[in-house]
Amino acid sequence: MNNKVTKWISAVIVVALFAWYVISIINNKEQGRDPNVLTLWIAPQDVQAQFWSIVVDDWNKSGLGMKVVYNTIQTSGSSEESILNSIVSNTNPDICDNIFAGFVAQLAELKSVQNLKEFEGFDELVKSRQMGTIMKGWEKNGENYVMPMYSNPIMYWWRGDKLKENGWDKPPETYSELIKLAKKVTIPHRQYAIKLFVGRNWWDRWSDFIAYYYAASDGQPYIVDNKASIDNQYSKEILNFYNEAFSNNWSLIDVSISEAFWQGTLLGEIHGPWDIPYAQNTYPEVLKSVIISPVLVPDSHKGLKYTLADTKGLVIFKTCQHPEEAWKFLRWLFSQEKYSMLWLEKTEMPPARGDLMTNPIFQEYYKNHPYSKAYAEYVGTALPPALITNTIDVQQAMTNYIMEPLMYKTGTVDSCLKIATKKINDMLEGNEL
Repeated sequence: MNNKVTKWISAVIVVALFAWYVISIINNKEQGRDPNVLTLWIAPQDVQAQFWSIVVDDWNKSGLGMKVVYNTIQTSGSSEESILNSIVSNTNPDICDNIFAGFVAQLAELKSVQNLKEFEGFDELVKSRQMGTIMKGWEKNGENYVMPMYSNPIMYWWRGDKLKENGWDKPPETYSELIKLAKKVTIPHRQYAIKLFVGRNWWDRWSDFIAYYYAASDGQPYIVDNKASIDNQYSKEILNFYNEAFSNNWSLIDVSISEAFWQGTLLGEIHGPWDIPYAQNTYPEVLKSVIISPVLVPDSHKGLKYTLADTKGLVIFKTCQHPEEAWKFLRWLFSQEKYSMLWLEKTEMPPARGDLMTNPIFQEYYKNHPYSKAYAEYVGTALPPALITNTIDVQQAMTNYIMEPLMYKTGTVDSCLKIATKKINDMLEGNEL
């Protein structure tokens, strides 16, 4: 037998042994699962662990269904990467939290998650929480794969003290009002009216271009029938405003400057409700002057104020051996207002429900938490990002072909929209850029 044949046989044996080893690990893990226990993975955050420890303990003591055990998602890279790896190795949980819109589109395409509409009581649960509008934003091909846990509307924080110093008793609401304010308060390289460009990460587009698109268009989708729907009047109004702000240095674009708002050299920027505890502990006096308001809109805009929702929720995997039991647990959780209240108290993030401003159980809390209340008021008009499988690539294209060319004056509004639309459509069609 010659050396080539020997090496080939050796290689085949090594591959076979490795495959056997991997299969053995998977089988051992599967055999190690308790068939009488539901597994739940949650976000790796202390406040969420505090919430889930109470919920799971209450459920297990109730005797209403199968025992639930929870663990945090192990993240060496991202939660999404860890979950996908668990699916490949068949070690995924029965239920998983921390799922955002773009990721659930991937999971649905992989046929890895249950359509929650098929479970008994789904429609009644959505109705009781007044989530009709919220759930429409989570639909994919008429199906719902996620039960959203929270919804954080993208909102601006404004330095009310600085506005007052310059003769303003409330934040600007429209593009022209911001321009008027900027002309008065801007000090080149020292003081800025607003921060329009949030950052270079793909997810930062949720807090600038996409949020502005929802606001300008009354919540119209930016992806329609798997094609970009951004080369239109809404985007042109937004980007003409951005272009003017960047050209006149009204907007802070150096994303490495993190404390400008607190130092008073920046009057308005995006913050989430998760920033409230930080501000209370670090800048309590400054926080007293903060006014929270929605994303700016064109001067012609009328009606409700839409924005993007930073929102995540729970899925039930198709590998779950007891999906009805998993749904029983979720239905129990979401049907009890006290757990919505507990979530709010633990995280400061608004529960994904449409009755936050009308349900008496929340009124006392919001009476004493005005900053949280400002977010709750817009949960009903805060929409998730597009349910597409290539969220990262699409939003990176928005950075590369819209935001940065305008900031660095290497493109016009029209050219940016045309190029970005083509690039995004190429991605959505699966073509190379």
